[in-house]
Amino acid sequence: MASVCCGVFLLLTAVSAVRDNVTLFDDANYYGATSLTDYLTDAGLSSMVKQPGNLSLFAPVPTAFESLPATVNNSLNDDPSFRKNLMSYHIVTGSMVSAFFNNEELLPTVAGAAVRINKYIVKSGKEITTVSGSPVLLSDLPCSNGMLFMMKGVIYPVPTGSAFDYVAGSDSFSTLRLAITKASLSQEFAADHQTVFAPSDAAFARLPPGVLDSLLENIPRLRGVLQNHLVNTGTFFSAGLYEGLVLQSLQGKLQIGVGGLTVNGSNITTADTTVTNGVLHTIDSVLIQA
Repeated sequence: MASVCCGVFLLLTAVSAVRDNVTLFDDANYYGATSLTDYLTDAGLSSMVKQPGNLSLFAPVPTAFESLPATVNNSLNDDPSFRKNLMSYHIVTGSMVSAFFNNEELLPTVAGAAVRINKYIVKSGKEITTVSGSPVLLSDLPCSNGMLFMMKGVIYPVPTGSAFDYVAGSDSFSTLRLAITKASLSQEFAADHQTVFAPSDAAFARLPPGVLDSLLENIPRLRGVLQNHLVNTGTFFSAGLYEGLVLQSLQGKLQIGVGGLTVNGSNITTADTTVTNGVLHTIDSVLIQA
């Protein structure tokens, strides 16, 4: 019996020694995240996830890059600065364990911007953990220099400001920017743990004639309409949205429909724009309560 126990101990010790030599870079390749490791190499970041350290690497599966808009893939391939910044956003300083993740927790990355942890109970009753909106597929894969997590999607974009900052800097939201400024609501659009359903310029253009002018002349009414686009009870990326879910905006109830792709009947045309205070979803009509 003693020799059997000794053999088991030696076997476990040998396996442990092998694991000690497996880096984050090695394990990412092993689990198929070769697109990520190629980009890390091109960005000059591969040595960081190969050398001794204490990091967490969030590695998208290869198909995740195929799902990115063509403009993003073009920038990844042609813009070294963009590539390095986006790849740095997948490396967290410190070896994390998913059991200790807290909803709305912010984890610092090498890029400087933090990734946001969210935990959702979806309609099936299953719990999903996301990192800046991307669902975790495999968690807590130990490596010699940290912990590896396999992700469903690329963690994009790297946030540079609040929801209001994003609206203020985008050519697609000039009317929303005007309305927020006129209603003095910029601070509300910068509050933390927030989900913003942001009507595009095209959405405002679909309002009946005279409605927008009327809103801009009636500040209390304008404030109410804009607040109906704000949910400040949590950050709801699309992974946490499902048909029948009801969210409470600052002015009323918002019902999610059609697989999480509509809100009160308005289509979500661009989902999961990460901002420093939560998430912004672009919608194609203005949410005006009756």
